[in-house]
Amino acid sequence: MTDLGLNEALHLTTYKILDKMSRILYVLFVKTIIFIGDSRESIREFPESARRAMGSQLLRIQNGLDPLDWKPMKAVGAGVREVRVHTDGEFRAFYVTHIGNVLYVLHAFRKKTQKTSLKDITLVRLRFKQIGE
Repeated sequence: MTDLGLNEALHLTTYKILDKMSRILYVLFVKTIIFIGDSRESIREFPESARRAMGSQLLRIQNGLDPLDWKPMKAVGAGVREVRVHTDGEFRAFYVTHIGNVLYVLHAFRKKTQKTSLKDITLVRLRFKQIGE
């Protein structure tokens, strides 16, 4: 085998090893996403730009990063957060990530008033209890 052939074989082997390692790391560190209740359907009903923005923020969370705009929702439960999207209106998703390696999306909705409605807060509390907290 020539030096060139050996280098190509080594490069290919290294590539395959790195590819397998990256797949393993992805499985270990990227959170599984589970939508509770109608949260996925609610996001699908957002206008396209808001849907894409929310999807981008949920992907950040899956990869262990904070969304660009969020706040803790201690009134709902320990560890519950609200991601906020300001595209074609105001959109919110409540989520938790501290239970296993999972991102639970508890509720998503279009926000129409300054204060989050009691109906939305009550629904998030109920869904939070459903997942074991």
